[in-house]
Amino acid sequence: MLRFILAIIVFFPYCIYFYFKARKAVRDKNATATERYGVVRQIITTICKKSRITVNSFGSENLPEKDGFVLISNHQGRFDGLAHIAGNERCVSFLIDEKRSNMPIEKTVVDALGCVRIDRTNLEKTRASLSKLKEEVGNGRNIVIFPEGGWAKNGNNLQEFKTGAIGTVISCKCTIVPVCLYDTYKVYGVNSLKKVSCRIHYLTPIPYSEYENMTRAEIADLIKERINEKLTELKSKEQ
Repeated sequence: MLRFILAIIVFFPYCIYFYFKARKAVRDKNATATERYGVVRQIITTICKKSRITVNSFGSENLPEKDGFVLISNHQGRFDGLAHIAGNERCVSFLIDEKRSNMPIEKTVVDALGCVRIDRTNLEKTRASLSKLKEEVGNGRNIVIFPEGGWAKNGNNLQEFKTGAIGTVISCKCTIVPVCLYDTYKVYGVNSLKKVSCRIHYLTPIPYSEYENMTRAEIADLIKERINEKLTELKSKEQ
């Protein structure tokens, strides 16, 4: 929490500068998705550097060569989205809660990334968002989904995986890349200003041919199992 407060107060001038830089990228109709992502990634990597945060990325060779895939990730805290951007040179976007996406500075970043907003309290809006998700993936977007939906001081432990968005992923017939975040909860969840590092692991991808005959629950269990295996492996190395 101290680091989060530091980022807001001490780096406020940087936040304002980057806010206008990101807004400019959003308003530039000639800017490509990759160019907008580059602006956002520069913002995130600068914040990480000045906040003494290191994001170590592993398994990038598991990312499909062709864009238009879905990354399904565990969720540990408010730094998770930043970890995905800092750890991945490939352009990614997110399925994100609509209310959270409309906060002043965050809204500009979300717009720059072309995120898909979802309001789970409204069934009609949820359906429209999932339809938009399918369209974006079909157009070559790489979308990050957090099936746990949020975090609750779960640290390096998994919560229940919700299956709503997985039904849309099935209809996309795209490759699924399970992603394991490790220690990201420490970045803004531990009251310390010491250097902190976290990890992002891209696990073995799951092609459509592997899951086409599986139910949403079975797919969720498969992904959860692979992420949990990596979490268990990493935790055992620290003991």
